[in-house]
Amino acid sequence: MVCVGNTAIIRTGRLLEIRISLGFRNAAHVANHSADIDGEIQRIRPSERVVIAADWRFCQVMSAAASEALVSSLTHYNPRIERSAIVASANAPSAMLQFTRLVRESANPQRRLFTDAGEMVLWLGEVLAPDERQRLAQFLDESVDSFGSAP
Repeated sequence: MVCVGNTAIIRTGRLLEIRISLGFRNAAHVANHSADIDGEIQRIRPSERVVIAADWRFCQVMSAAASEALVSSLTHYNPRIERSAIVASANAPSAMLQFTRLVRESANPQRRLFTDAGEMVLWLGEVLAPDERQRLAQFLDESVDSFGSAP
């Protein structure tokens, strides 16, 4: 069973699993989540870069302050990222517009936004070890098991 909330954890290799279920209502929520990410990134060697799989399928539109803080946070992690993929719900067009802007403003060509989890798995899978690919599939399945179908 997955903890309902915003989470960041490395369970296998260098795959950083991020789940945004509660969203970000203000800059403090972003700062708290960034602290969790910092703790996880510190667990791997400084010479290694993480591969991020982020599930934002249940994330709603963020406040302007939260969005601004998140762009800063995303940009901060760019040097430590090999690839970063976010899966979001195509059924939330306003949120998708905001998420598209966040990804663009994060200025990392190795960060992409997906509406299809399968496409995300294929893209991240190109740089993951077999055990990391297996864990990625489990991570995405956990979201569906815990929350039902994505909106």
